[in-house]
Order: sequence, then C-alpha cells, then structure tokens
Amino acid sequence: MVTPHSFEVQARSSKLQVELRSITTKGNSEGSIIPLGWKSDGFVYFILSGTEGHFTSTRPPIAWMQSNLSTLGPRPLRHLCIPGSHNSGMSRSSSSTVINHWIITQRGPIISQLKIGVRYLDCRPVLSGGFFVSGYYSDLHTLGWQGSSILSQWTHK
Repeated sequence: MVTPHSFEVQARSSKLQVELRSITTKGNSEGSIIPLGWKSDGFVYFILSGTEGHFTSTRPPIAWMQSNLSTLGPRPLRHLCIPGSHNSGMSRSSSSTVINHWIITQRGPIISQLKIGVRYLDCRPVLSGGFFVSGYYSDLHTLGWQGSSILSQWTHK
C-alpha cells in the first residue's frame, strides 16, 4: 500500500536523527527533527506506531495509553504490545557483591521509565535490613546468592 506519509532517518556528525517529512505524531509536528543520538556498541531506537491521523512516535505523550484509548480500548490485552523494562528498579546500586555493570539494567529510575512510555515494570523486591528494596540476585551455586540492591522510591518499612 502506498501512503502519502513519509519520514527520513539521517546520519549527521556521528548522530542519528529522524525528520518527519509529511507525517505528524502525538508530540511531534510535521517537519520535526527527532534526535536519536548515538550509542557505540549499543542500540538507538525509533518507534512509529498507530493508524492514519493517530500516529505515535518517539517522545510520546506521558499519557500515551489514555491518548490512544479509542484504538487500544476495544482490543484484548493479548493483542497489545506494552513497553516494559527488565529489572526496572536497577538504575544504580547501593549494596553489591558483584561488579555493577553486571547488574545495572536501566539508565534511569522508575519514574523516568514511566515518562518515556514504559507500562510494564519488572520489579524484583528483596528484604534487606527490614526494608523492601529492588534487587537483582542469582544463586551462583558455588558462591551462593550474589547480586545487588538499591533503596527504591517504593521502599516501605
């Protein structure tokens, strides 16, 4: 199917960007430049979803599910692809038995993940010193339980 809508992915000075040529999305007008950045040995993401007149892309509105209720509402949950994050609470470490780059799975705290559209949070609470904290632990058989934890915004004593 041919569509009148178009966008262009551009490489500029070691950075990627998307120019919305003849398309608008929630939060991005026609002609917008969406900077994607560059991550050496990493991933750079660009998302475009929706239907004509109701496209969503990178930098969606914080309430993107509410904004798309007319499209999402009648669909069964099993037909939706919900953005999620793995070990959502592990953006930093406050107590660790391993090297931090093995257990830090997120670039920002849970609130930052929610602001960029994540709606499925993989939180793994552990009890540490009488507090519930986010944890990322594995039983390494020869060494026992190894990993890290961080006091989170949802900490409760």
